[in-house]
Amino acid sequence: MDKKKLRAVAGKFATGITVITHQDASGELHGMTANSFVSISLDPPLVSFAVQKGNTLANRLTENERIGISILEASMKKISNHFAGQPQEGLSLDWEEKMGVKILSDGLGWYATQIKEILPAGDHLLYLCEVLDLDCDETKSPLLYFKGYQKLTP
Repeated sequence: MDKKKLRAVAGKFATGITVITHQDASGELHGMTANSFVSISLDPPLVSFAVQKGNTLANRLTENERIGISILEASMKKISNHFAGQPQEGLSLDWEEKMGVKILSDGLGWYATQIKEILPAGDHLLYLCEVLDLDCDETKSPLLYFKGYQKLTP
C-alpha cells in the first residue's frame, strides 16, 4: 500500500478537529490535536480516538484515566497547530475544569471522559472512552479538516 496515497485519500474525508488533554499526577497538562475522534455509542455513552504508537500522550494514557476532549471552533487553527507539535508564539490558552479534566474554554464543545479500553490498531492505539459529561455552544461553527483547514459557513 502506498502510504502517501493512503494519507492523501484520507485527507479528502472532512473531519472535525479536537484537542485531547490529560493531566498527570504532578498536575502537568499534556495534549494533542486529533481528527480521529468519533462517537461510538449512545447507550452506554462511548467515544473513541486514535493516537500513534510512541506519541508522548500515548505513553501517558492508561485505562481508567480521565481525559478531556475539546472540539475546536472555526477560529482555533493556531490552537490546533500548537497541539499538533507546531508551537505558536504568544498563544494564550484559557482552560476550564469539568469532572476533573481540563477543556478549552472557547471551544465549540467538550467531553469529559474516562478511558475504558485501549486497543492496538496497526501503528496506532485506539482509545475507547466512557462519556462522563459534555456540552456544546450551538452558536459556533467548527474548524474542519478537508485537504487542509476549512471553516463551515452556515
